[in-house]
Amino acid sequence: MTYSILISSYGAFLDVNGMEKVLIRMESDPDVNPGWGIYNKASTIYRKSGMKEKGIEMLEKAEGLITKNKDMKAYYCLITNYAAMGEKSRVLGVWELLKKNGKVLNKGYMNVISSLLKLEDFETAEKIFDEWESRNLSYDVRIPNILIRAYSTSALLEKAETMVDRVIKKVGEPHAHWVRLA
Repeated sequence: MTYSILISSYGAFLDVNGMEKVLIRMESDPDVNPGWGIYNKASTIYRKSGMKEKGIEMLEKAEGLITKNKDMKAYYCLITNYAAMGEKSRVLGVWELLKKNGKVLNKGYMNVISSLLKLEDFETAEKIFDEWESRNLSYDVRIPNILIRAYSTSALLEKAETMVDRVIKKVGEPHAHWVRLA
């Protein structure tokens, strides 16, 4: 816990050298078993400091620590951080790991669709949306809303309207957020 606090403190000032010293000390401490979260945090600090490659290295370490457990939050954080670094192939790689290692719920679909849309990959986001719909999970209108919002802000109004119609067929009524289309 103390190492995590120190890394956060150095990160608040984007003091990469200080953070790296803490990481080295932590990794050499035989009594410490760092979890995925500490490397995820370090990755964010590297990214914000413009050090993408080092950030990716940290995410790879984090990824190595979660493949054997079912901590969904870890997968979501990795997907989000890889997207923030513009790493679509890694977003999809973690998505596949998530599907293989755990039960994917609505939150997972929201996470990966949002991340892909940040990368402006509408095609893959739409395929994953179709996958979500075909799984017949509880119909969470927030998931199509992510696409509707992205279509609307990207001037893809016809696609937004088509999605609204598709959702109305499923749930039977328009959603309050759809006023954006008016």
